[in-house]
Amino acid sequence: MPCCTLGLCQPVTNTLHQVLITPYNRVPSSSDTYYDTQSSTSFGFDHVTSKATGSQSYTHETSHSSLIQSILKSLSTHFAEHYPSPQETVSVSSSSGYTVAATPDDDKIAILLSTTRASPKNFLSGRWRSTFLFDPSSGTLSGTLKVDVHYYEDGNVALTTTKKIQDVAVEGGGDGASIVRKIAGIEKQYQEEVNRAFVGMNESSFKALRRQLPVTRQKIEWERVRGYGLGSDLRGEAKR
Repeated sequence: MPCCTLGLCQPVTNTLHQVLITPYNRVPSSSDTYYDTQSSTSFGFDHVTSKATGSQSYTHETSHSSLIQSILKSLSTHFAEHYPSPQETVSVSSSSGYTVAATPDDDKIAILLSTTRASPKNFLSGRWRSTFLFDPSSGTLSGTLKVDVHYYEDGNVALTTTKKIQDVAVEGGGDGASIVRKIAGIEKQYQEEVNRAFVGMNESSFKALRRQLPVTRQKIEWERVRGYGLGSDLRGEAKR
């Protein structure tokens, strides 16, 4: 199950970092207990209150433990460079986290990153989610990237866009650094595509929604609107 499909991908503060609640890092045979590979702990999670409780030592059994630790080491650097630090202020709030875990059948490694940023003062909120599955047997990455943006000043504009990644080869032997380097390249390319889409929408779709100024580029004096000739005055032509 991809991260966040059912709204389960949410950061929970640990002692040193934030952990994502996903189907991949749920403790087997439990519906509300999750584990964090990075800190080797498990904890209960209440989905109603979004509170984590009962943290204790836990090591998940997997045949990919060495590779997971290698990925975590490189991922922490990538995350610090490209994802905003969690904060809560009057004007901006953000929440970010990542999780690396073996899939339930232990044949792949799930790498999940998520960040949410809201700025009520600027009437803007956004969310980025990356879900990758690395297959050690084939050395390939598959997954999904998803961006949600909501702008609501004097209107209500929302953008949801998704990009699927299928069997992308990881060069460099498939170690942790190579895997994270490939993820960074995929995320950068996707961000550039989204930015280009925004520019294109601003120059085409959004512009078509705006009321165009007259050819004279002068604002209409609405209190005198009844005195305008529908054609000539708005085109700046002399009245005949």
